[in-house]
Amino acid sequence: MEIKDYGIIISSEDFRENDKLVKIYTKDNGLIISYAFGAKKSKKRFGGNLVPFNLSSFHLKRHKDYITIEEVRVIKYFPEITKSIINIKILFNVSALLCSQRGHWDTNLFKLLYFLLTNLNDAKEDNDRIKIYLIFCFYLLKKEGIINAQKICYICKDKKILFIASDNNSIYFKCPSCANEKELLVKIDGFFLEFFIQALNPTRTFLEQKFKKDALLKILSIIDPFLKRYFNVDIELLF
Repeated sequence: MEIKDYGIIISSEDFRENDKLVKIYTKDNGLIISYAFGAKKSKKRFGGNLVPFNLSSFHLKRHKDYITIEEVRVIKYFPEITKSIINIKILFNVSALLCSQRGHWDTNLFKLLYFLLTNLNDAKEDNDRIKIYLIFCFYLLKKEGIINAQKICYICKDKKILFIASDNNSIYFKCPSCANEKELLVKIDGFFLEFFIQALNPTRTFLEQKFKKDALLKILSIIDPFLKRYFNVDIELLF
């Protein structure tokens, strides 16, 4: 079976003596784990087109037990994206989250990945890099149905929420009266709530808005444990 799709390589590893194991997040087929046979031996066939985090078109072939890359052509390069240490750490985390294969992916997530790469490539400040990464993480949590996006207490529906909490299935907000010490419980503030709501449906104004790095890192420190817990991945600390 032939597969033709747009995709972004999120991981490319050496496999056996002459081959590569390539993980691709595609527009219409989600995460695909494929093999590029002879990639290390013949530079002519694939050239530099197996480098991660470029937008490419793929011609793949599905065999009985595996998928091979027949042809790949880079459509858009992101030449600046790996020149920042923060970008490299973010890309490592994004790759780990996508490769966790939790749930079913969709076209919107592919678009968000492309959006993230475009903005990381163009970003000049760490603040902007962290903001884009947070938007990606919040969308992933929402898409998987892990996080409750309502700004009310999960138990009593009180609007005076002070904590983000979780059980083994979901993440939700709680007021002080309903907080339970047995849960994974983290105190939040108004900035977290406002950023969270805007990040789920970012407007142009929000994307252009500047935030203090310390405030963004505080949000990141709050959601890191939830990402690790629900996606079972090792998240790289940005700082």
